[in-house]
Amino acid sequence: MGTYSLISTSINFILILINIFIAFFLYKLTSYFIDFRNHWIFKIILILGYSIISQMIIWLSDPVNILFTLFGYFILLIICSKSKLIPIISVVMIFYPIIIGLNFLFINNPIYEELIHSKEYILILSIVQIISALIKLLFWFLIHIFLKNRLVNIKQYLSNKIWIFIDMVCISSFLSILIAIILPPTNLIPMGSNKNIILGNLPYGTYLIILSAILANIGVILLLQPLIENVKMKIEKQANHLKEKYYNLLENQQIQIRKMRHDMNNHFQMIESYLEIEDIAGAKKYFNQLKIGIGTLSGKQFCKNQALNSILNLRHTSLEENGVDVHFNIDIDNHLGIEPIDLCTIFSNSLDNAIEASLKIPDLSNRKVVLKARCEKEYFSYLLTNNKVNPINRKQELFISDKKDSNSHGYGIENIREIVNKYNGKLDISYTESEFSLFLYIRLF
Repeated sequence: MGTYSLISTSINFILILINIFIAFFLYKLTSYFIDFRNHWIFKIILILGYSIISQMIIWLSDPVNILFTLFGYFILLIICSKSKLIPIISVVMIFYPIIIGLNFLFINNPIYEELIHSKEYILILSIVQIISALIKLLFWFLIHIFLKNRLVNIKQYLSNKIWIFIDMVCISSFLSILIAIILPPTNLIPMGSNKNIILGNLPYGTYLIILSAILANIGVILLLQPLIENVKMKIEKQANHLKEKYYNLLENQQIQIRKMRHDMNNHFQMIESYLEIEDIAGAKKYFNQLKIGIGTLSGKQFCKNQALNSILNLRHTSLEENGVDVHFNIDIDNHLGIEPIDLCTIFSNSLDNAIEASLKIPDLSNRKVVLKARCEKEYFSYLLTNNKVNPINRKQELFISDKKDSNSHGYGIENIREIVNKYNGKLDISYTESEFSLFLYIRLF
């Protein structure tokens, strides 16, 4: 009896150890999709939760365990994740059918059915359980090895639109597994018009549905890579557009510098002529005007980030040239933990909207844009306020532009919203008849 107890304890220990490793790989895989809380307690809760879920016994026509596991998995991610609800739901949609499908296949099979009802083969049953657990461990290990390079940094490119698309694709697999297990299909396969082959008590129809659902969800994960590549191409296109604008600005500045060098002798002669007639006030006025022109060419230093600084200079110059009372108050670090392209997109899109709104104000004295951005207490905050006269067209969360180009309607603010959501920040937009305000904050890690 002592030997049997020792063997049983050893087998249980091995199973627990294997399930911990399975839980670790599940944790790593899901961490590519959503952000988990950093405290070690939440990591332990995740590992324990995944250990329980990955070995949950799922019987045919048993709604209790399968629904309990679904509810438990969802609550586990809600507690341990700091991501928003939509990505969490998507992770459940992707991984729950695979986890439950594997659990079902390794329990509801002829070998396990035979051994579980026989007291003579308890040791063999334990060995089969270990082999099943090792196969599941190998499965998740290979999935992780195969996908880790493809999924790294993928979550920063997953917008709510992509998450919803994933949910729509995975919903069929999700529901198929639930229905196939809770309400299994008939085991009668038609052969001709009047004949049937009875396959016994084994749920072969359910097997096929579950295998199809598992493969379908793995396929969804694989399809994310080309989908994200398209998103990256869109971002690169935006970056190239910003670079083109910056290079055009530099080219214009170089042309102006060459012109100013050509005229510099004339300027010095003018100042000299003022001094010769002892017109000090005239000389100072002319010199100040010349200094303003030179300052415009050299550009202002709004922040340490050169790419962002060029964008700010470009927009600031455009606003000033159009008679806008413009005030920039920028106090941000060079390393924010926010991707440079995302930061540039926030500034450029919002300022472009402000410029567009300002140009529609006929009274130049009423044109005003105020931008405040700073990093303080681990938060990046951004506030842009501009006067306006044009009405705001809004369709639910989407702001509709009145530009002639219908392809660009409302995408500036929508791009900003997606970036804020990506970093789990907060975006607030408010407006009156005469003023528009955009405020956002993002926690820095």
